[in-house]
Amino acid sequence: MKRIGQILAALVMILMPWQAGTQAGPIDITNTVSLNFEDTPIATVLRMLAAQNNLNMVISAAVDGNISISLDNVALGAALDAVLLPNGYNYYVNNDIIIVKEADRKVIGELTAQSYRLRYIDAASAESAITPLLSPNGQVIRLAPKNETPSADKPDESSQIVVVDYPSVHGNIAGLLAQIDRKRQQVSVEVKIIETNLSDQEKLGINWPTSISASINGTPSPGGSDEVNGGEAAVKSLENGDWQLGYLSVHQVDLVLDYLKERQNTKLLSNPRLTTMENETATIKIQTVIPIPTVNRFSEGAVIQDIVTFQDKEVGISLKVTPRINGDSAIIMRVNPVVEEIIEKVYVGESWKPITSERSIVTTVTVRNNETLALGGLLKDSRYETKTRVFLLGSIPVLSALFTHTKTETKTTDLLILITPRIID
Repeated sequence: MKRIGQILAALVMILMPWQAGTQAGPIDITNTVSLNFEDTPIATVLRMLAAQNNLNMVISAAVDGNISISLDNVALGAALDAVLLPNGYNYYVNNDIIIVKEADRKVIGELTAQSYRLRYIDAASAESAITPLLSPNGQVIRLAPKNETPSADKPDESSQIVVVDYPSVHGNIAGLLAQIDRKRQQVSVEVKIIETNLSDQEKLGINWPTSISASINGTPSPGGSDEVNGGEAAVKSLENGDWQLGYLSVHQVDLVLDYLKERQNTKLLSNPRLTTMENETATIKIQTVIPIPTVNRFSEGAVIQDIVTFQDKEVGISLKVTPRINGDSAIIMRVNPVVEEIIEKVYVGESWKPITSERSIVTTVTVRNNETLALGGLLKDSRYETKTRVFLLGSIPVLSALFTHTKTETKTTDLLILITPRIID
């Protein structure tokens, strides 16, 4: 049977008029072809393919071996890849000529360069996605703005890449970039950071009204009703109980804000609103910069001189939110709040270093559009020392201690962070 197939293929070649070389203009490798051969020499298959489709083709003398193949209405480029690549050969197009050769043999002109304009994704992301599709000889070149080099502080903002590779590779790369270079939705993130002093009866946290207490300190379970968790959820603690997580509907947020307005010693620390692309991190900071002095002493001859330098230390509240929109308009948020404060100072001579306390979590939650994520339960104790003294008598040396009264009190504050994401159409 194999011998008969080879004879029939030879007869077809003899009887078929030779028309290769009549192709006019550039070759379109997207044109469809059909092949059906059994145990036929690869060179014969290629010659018949060229003859049937009026192609100019040069086949290296090293192309050897037989192939069995059945293809129906596939692109010319895909057909050539199917015939050549599994057998260690490839091809390239030079003007209107297809040249077939060994895959490991490099020939000048076989690689082509193609520019791709990126509309929405950055060059670094595009390069990461298409690199696995490159051949061993392929490469990606980012066209960065003139005199600008990407760094950690300045991300790569290139909007164009050049790919140098075989023509067959460019088709796969163009298809992939068309799928991933799409416009991403934007998410508006509104944050309210609220701090309130607790009374002696509230040392375990704010006594929220029953209608919202379970939602603020409750186990999240996004559903279809406005009354999140039904007001009966158990407490959900995170990170050793420092944080508590829950959900609030629009109505419940209004109740929380109205309730806090009625409380004394409650203040809104910050109410920022910003917009970010999905899968991009939005960062909010409410911090104080503390200059920490450092004394450097040096001597020159008999002169001793001190030089004081300062190193800035940021303490306060920072929040990172990374939203991602899923198919049913719910928003998956990666949330990372960090609360840091100086609790003590260690002195060495005139220099000092702060001892800081930091509380943070990293959690991923699902929130419905326009629903509010409540992070609460972070209690902080602050010590305040108040001195009162008798007029005049309290200023007399030695005797001042007898007429001075020192009072130390501890105040507990509760921190509440409300995060509301909204999808921008």
